[in-house]
Amino acid sequence: MQLKHKWLTIIILIGLLLLFAGKAYYDTNSIEIRHYQIGNSSLGEILNGLKVVHLSDLHIKSIGSRENKILEILKKEKPDLIFITGDFIHFEGSYEPFMLFFHQLKPPLGVYAVLGNTEYSNENGSCILCHEEKSRKLKETQNVVFLRNSSVPLNLNGKVLNIIGVDDPVNKKSDLKTSLKMVNPNDPSILLSHSPEIFKEASGLGIDFLLTGHNHGGQIFITKLLRKIIPLDPTLEYLEGFFKQGKGLMYVSRGIGTSYLPFRLGVKPEITIFRFLMDSNNSINSMNPTNSTATLQHRNTATLEYRNTAARPFWSISNTPPTTFFTGFNFTNLIETFNIPNIFDLLGLTISPHSRSTVTPQHRSIAAHKRQDTSINSNNPMNPTNPINSSILFDFESESDLMKLNWECHKWFELSEQNTTSGRHSLRMILPPDQYPGINFEEIMKDWSKGNYLKMDIFNPSGEDITFHIRIDDQKSGWEYADRFDINYELKKGMNYISIPTNSIKTNIHHRPLNLKKIRRMMVFIPNNTQKRELYLDNIRLE
Repeated sequence: MQLKHKWLTIIILIGLLLLFAGKAYYDTNSIEIRHYQIGNSSLGEILNGLKVVHLSDLHIKSIGSRENKILEILKKEKPDLIFITGDFIHFEGSYEPFMLFFHQLKPPLGVYAVLGNTEYSNENGSCILCHEEKSRKLKETQNVVFLRNSSVPLNLNGKVLNIIGVDDPVNKKSDLKTSLKMVNPNDPSILLSHSPEIFKEASGLGIDFLLTGHNHGGQIFITKLLRKIIPLDPTLEYLEGFFKQGKGLMYVSRGIGTSYLPFRLGVKPEITIFRFLMDSNNSINSMNPTNSTATLQHRNTATLEYRNTAARPFWSISNTPPTTFFTGFNFTNLIETFNIPNIFDLLGLTISPHSRSTVTPQHRSIAAHKRQDTSINSNNPMNPTNPINSSILFDFESESDLMKLNWECHKWFELSEQNTTSGRHSLRMILPPDQYPGINFEEIMKDWSKGNYLKMDIFNPSGEDITFHIRIDDQKSGWEYADRFDINYELKKGMNYISIPTNSIKTNIHHRPLNLKKIRRMMVFIPNNTQKRELYLDNIRLE
């Protein structure tokens, strides 16, 4: 009898597991189409009757059944305008499938997009979005306009709509004030942002409507409960749907793809379709939010209204029941939906896409850690550059070396025959004004234990000193300032020979020696750069 009870328990557990798996597969591989009618006098005067589609967090790995279903839906819906709010690619993924997808989007009023945090996981590939291949020259024609802290005016019906886009807030790339420099504040505006964390700033600057994503609606239903119990990312305050603050309205999309977990549960992907109407007075239910930020809950075939004052409504939003399309069952989707490495990612056994960042130090006190007492910064031409007992990390002698560097818009790397100290070429670096423009070496030798010094040669052609920062991480460092190595140098005019004793490569706060057998990352950059810079880097080596 006890054995029978045991087997019954096992069968029930297996049944529940299969039920869970089936539901997760269906939710992950379905697409929900949501239609909203938005009454607003300023946006309605320009977009009255037009169909606007919002896509977010596509995370495209390849053109599969999901991507083909999205294209099929868009072909049937025939939108006039498409907005895409970041995370086009899978983490560290290729841009080729995404570009194939993009080339099939051809609404009459154009496609406008902003970058998300996954685009910064593969900066090398992101140049293809705006530039001709292997060139600083911008593409003359492209069917998608990428907005990076910039804006474009859209002229319709004799009026102007400001379409504004900020660079990725997750990686601290957003600059809303710069985005608004060319904007006429008297014209209505739609702002695109990958993450909703800029909502309060945007509403304070008079933005009418903000479209965003990033949070995937929580991706699993339990996220809504967890955020009330345990502290989570503050941006999860805005999981999905409409939010209102001041006169500004924000919509947060559930997105299409996945991150952390490779599946969704109770939170289907969505394509959002808006129609803007001139009349905002025909409302059924009204709500006057008691908090400064309020949420519109979805109600089928209902209209919800926000009021600026008790006298006149400013926004009214109505929706019809969503339509769900299942993309079908196939083996490839099954493998991707229950991808074990991605589940390890959630458990912290590997680095998660959302936990990575770009060259963005978390502290501003790095200048205090120059440590000139344990390293040498010299522009002495007698400094030896070709020792016999050396191990080359980077010597920049072939085009393949360039692919080991992280490329980012407005940065440029090329091989040069000028200012070389080893071989025929050096690396010519052109760096834009930015907080931390430089190089994150994508591939680097892991074992530095046999070297007594880390050395590199840098030529500064300008007539002024330039602060040059080096950062090194081992397998334990993560992205925290306290647990990595940082050092500043002042580059003088002409050739500079940098030499760092490897026994001085210790963490910034506790001075733990980095594990020289497990070096993970090296970055070089110019902190708080205020102007375009040119440098020549050569012969990075261990001696």
